[in-house]
Amino acid sequence: MNDDSQKFYNDLQDVINQIPTEDMYIIMGDFNARVGWNNQQQQNLYNSIGPYTVDITNENGEKLIDLCTINNLIVTNTFFKHKLVHQTSWMHPGNKQWHMIDYTFVNKKFRSSIEDCRMYRKAAGAIGTDHHLMRIKIKLHFRSRRKLVQKKLVYDPIKMKNDNALKQFQKDLIPTLSDATDKTISIDEKYDRFVEHMKTNAEKILKIDKNKNRKRKEWLTDEILEIVEKKATAFVNWQNHRGTKLEIEYANKYKRLRKLAKGKIEKRQEEYWDEICEEIESSVKLNDPANAFNIIRRLGGKRKRIKNMPIKDKHGKLILNSADQLERWREFFGDLLNVSTAVDLQLIDQIKITRIEKNEEERQSIQPTISEVRKALNQMKSRKAPGNDEITADLLKAGGEPVIKWLHEIFSDIWKQEEMIEEWNLAILIKLFKKGDKQLCENYRGISLLSVTSKLFSRIILNRIQLLVNRQLLEAQSGFRSNRSTIDQIFILKLCMEKRREFNKPLFMCFIDISKAYDSVNRNLLWKVCRQYGISEKLVNRLKMLIQIQKQRKVIEEADVTGIQVSYGRNDFFHGTKEKYLNFDILALLYADDLVVMCETSDDLEIFIETFEKITLAYGLSMNVKKTCIMTLKQLEVDQNNKIIHNHEVDQPDLDINIRNQKVEIVNYFTYLGCGVSRDQKPDEEINTRLAKASTAFNMLRSVIWYRKTISITSRLRIYRACVLPVLLYGSETWSITKTHEQRISTFYMKCLRIIIGVNLGDRMSNDKILEMTGQPPIETIIRRNRLRWFGHANRMMNSDNEPSVVKKITFSYFPEEKRPGNSGIRKRWEDKVKEDIEHCQIKNWRKDSLNRDHWRELINKNVQNKPVHQNIKEIIYEYKQRAVNRRNDDLAASHGVIKTKVTEILVKDTNNHYVCPGCGIQFKPQGIANHNGMECKELEMASNDCKTSSELWEYGP
Repeated sequence: MNDDSQKFYNDLQDVINQIPTEDMYIIMGDFNARVGWNNQQQQNLYNSIGPYTVDITNENGEKLIDLCTINNLIVTNTFFKHKLVHQTSWMHPGNKQWHMIDYTFVNKKFRSSIEDCRMYRKAAGAIGTDHHLMRIKIKLHFRSRRKLVQKKLVYDPIKMKNDNALKQFQKDLIPTLSDATDKTISIDEKYDRFVEHMKTNAEKILKIDKNKNRKRKEWLTDEILEIVEKKATAFVNWQNHRGTKLEIEYANKYKRLRKLAKGKIEKRQEEYWDEICEEIESSVKLNDPANAFNIIRRLGGKRKRIKNMPIKDKHGKLILNSADQLERWREFFGDLLNVSTAVDLQLIDQIKITRIEKNEEERQSIQPTISEVRKALNQMKSRKAPGNDEITADLLKAGGEPVIKWLHEIFSDIWKQEEMIEEWNLAILIKLFKKGDKQLCENYRGISLLSVTSKLFSRIILNRIQLLVNRQLLEAQSGFRSNRSTIDQIFILKLCMEKRREFNKPLFMCFIDISKAYDSVNRNLLWKVCRQYGISEKLVNRLKMLIQIQKQRKVIEEADVTGIQVSYGRNDFFHGTKEKYLNFDILALLYADDLVVMCETSDDLEIFIETFEKITLAYGLSMNVKKTCIMTLKQLEVDQNNKIIHNHEVDQPDLDINIRNQKVEIVNYFTYLGCGVSRDQKPDEEINTRLAKASTAFNMLRSVIWYRKTISITSRLRIYRACVLPVLLYGSETWSITKTHEQRISTFYMKCLRIIIGVNLGDRMSNDKILEMTGQPPIETIIRRNRLRWFGHANRMMNSDNEPSVVKKITFSYFPEEKRPGNSGIRKRWEDKVKEDIEHCQIKNWRKDSLNRDHWRELINKNVQNKPVHQNIKEIIYEYKQRAVNRRNDDLAASHGVIKTKVTEILVKDTNNHYVCPGCGIQFKPQGIANHNGMECKELEMASNDCKTSSELWEYGP
């Protein structure tokens, strides 16, 4: 995009920034941009563009989408269905194709006020223009917001981090411990007293001060507020003593306090953003992306969603009354949660109860200890919504040892009496929008806010049984297990597809979705399965009281189905032996309730689906046919010489699988655990998805982080690495992408760095210079590091039996008795990319080095270390911007009559066809003129005033 276009969008952004956020504003104009979707997957990535587009997004269109994403705008033209002639506004004079380049934008908040947007052709002829007239219909909705009658108690997060406040809070709780040991009161009364003591003392010590009418900035401290107050007082005293002998004294005092306040604020803001960076980075390292993005949303300051939006009933009729809406939500969640799960009692009786050893049963059945309570409390996540009692995990942690003793006494009474606290049975059900039409209840999911203390009690039970259950779970199950992640399943699936494609073998996959998986589990069946896993009866009784659903293993015994078969031999990467190997099958991959099945034949897949449907129905579960889909790996025909015939795909049998009179959909692309899977194994769609999501994450922080001058460049880069790069590079451990894909990712990477440091393409700062000043490694190096990091992890992975895990087996798997078909192309495999990475990092003995985790990390990170930001980065940026200003001035002068001349016509070349720079005397070939022009040439800038300047000499001639 040229400088004029960039300047236009910058000016437009400046105007938008001046508009109050609560106001409705409409932008109309000819933007000379085209927006549209290449496929349905891209359409789901943006909320600014509607489904009714006529073009494919071009370069100007991408800039337009960025503008809409940053400012929460929608393109109204694309949200209303009309004839093509009523959507397009301009005809290209060359190819005579009609396009939509005139747009109307409005705040997303006022989307419901726009009733229509279309073009009119007749007006263009009357006016005499080549653009059609655009008309929008607007209907303003005025509605008063209901204020909540009762406000919840909010605690000051700054006080909860203050050591003195915490000590006082814990000190005041110590006298209340006598109620904790009182044996004459019931459990419910004891818990009520505990909640009352917590709220009373927290309100007295940790509550936000009443005199703070507006919310205080998170970085503000009491010390800064005190200095600011003194500064304000000093200013008043100075004004009162104007014209007196004491004026200079009071003025100096005010200036001294103003300088002190400014320094304290700048220092505290830098510390605050460093704390935010550390919090985000730690969340990413601990595989807690939800907390990281909660911080991003908090920083973004998004407006609260309007509550009590109109919804539709079962018959599609709109409900406007609040009471009727509440009744509809009660009806919807009642049908959703109260699922009838009839299971044959004979099936439950067939489950055998595992005999538990005496020592193990005693370990499970003893009362909770103080150390268990302390461990469980430390495992609770902070900044989570409380239950009906309004006691948060942060408040419990702030109570320290007195709270731990309180909880230990309460939990011990529950354990002895086998009686649950009545308060724990209450849950606050909230609704969260997923996607689609906001007026349909089916597009929302409900979350139950339970009491934090009940979740703490559940955590103690989970800690006792987790190791026991993990040993019995299927190795293919990676959900809710330590040292397992979504990348395990994504890697296995992609590598299976890659190896089958390499040998041109068929592969049939089915991505199965269970309808209401967690709410449909039969309770009696669940308790019997828990006993089968070796959980004691006493623990099962506690689980019954909590009504918490634990994991359940489903075994399919009636289906005679074979998964895909590969072989695993020695740890000789790329060199599989044909003598010593073991065959192993992979039938299904599970991550919680997400299931993908892989079969070599369509018949096997059909048998599995039918059997799975039969078994799940028998156990009270059912497949969601609408969300279940089938994918077949692309397989090409071969000739009699076993050579690939390109562009001739094998005719696969028609997979007409029907479940309950509904056909299972066949797809070419599917998003599995956040990563795209394509039947042709090409990563184009996945790269598009990652770039779009990373762009959204980056744009969320434009006005909050990237454009805020009070945040240092170092802090911006830390937030960029913690918030944007994980989104961009999610699943990059499994990538085997081409140079073209790497270039696209690198373009986005450098674009973000330019925005962070405040330069644009018009400043002509090279990518190498930007990386040098910011201290960031190239994105290709980061991708290489991620791939090698996963490879070393896979090489070390062992299962619970101390045998190679499925991940390790599939990493080194091969087909020993098979020969790769000829003429199959040169598409690089994942193992080829790993081999290149190993050679690039100069790792000589990866078999030995990868087994040592610390040493392997040191080897792969040596080229990815982040260096400090250049100390003179601001001066260098200013220098480049001044040069850009001079170039624009020269361009302006040239447009007023200065004739441009080619550089090769000005300079004299020698006999070796080399040119000599008149400024610095460097010799270069004709191909190097442009590069030399872009480099710094101090001698040219020091040219005599009688001569032309360097820019005039190079660009316009004498």
